[in-house]
Amino acid sequence: YFLHETPMNATSWQEKSVKNMLKRPDVATSIAHQCQYGLQATEGRYEGEPVFKPTRFMSNSAHMLARLSRQCTGRAGQCSRPEGGKHVHIEGTKISKHCQRYPRALCKAILVGLHDQLRHDHRIESGMIGILPHDEVFEEVCSLDDGQTETARGAKGMMGEGETLSSGCSG
Repeated sequence: YFLHETPMNATSWQEKSVKNMLKRPDVATSIAHQCQYGLQATEGRYEGEPVFKPTRFMSNSAHMLARLSRQCTGRAGQCSRPEGGKHVHIEGTKISKHCQRYPRALCKAILVGLHDQLRHDHRIESGMIGILPHDEVFEEVCSLDDGQTETARGAKGMMGEGETLSSGCSG
């Protein structure tokens, strides 16, 4: 599966290669307003205020696109997120640099959508991490209380010899 994202009105949507991809029967798009996924100003006088940021996604995963379709229904600059607020305009401000990062809820929507798609396509089942059964991913739990790292033996070449995982991961 793939996921392509860019601002809703970006000129790149008019590129020949993008238009050709959109002609494929298994490819579609969705539009999301990032204020609905928690995007907000993080500093200055607008701190905590929602940032609208309409974004268009293209994918061959219908389940990802379904998760990436929340849209703001607020009127006159007001945001419909549960916390409310007035949308902040970010063009040409310090806020715009921060808004290049996905909010946590948007990342979660992408991952949950991919998970839903993999389950729908019978690529994963309960008890699997990624597309491998849990017991094939790691042979030992790498959670240590003293902040040390521990060598983990990965399955099927997922980790190289001697690579380590930070403490706090769990199996």
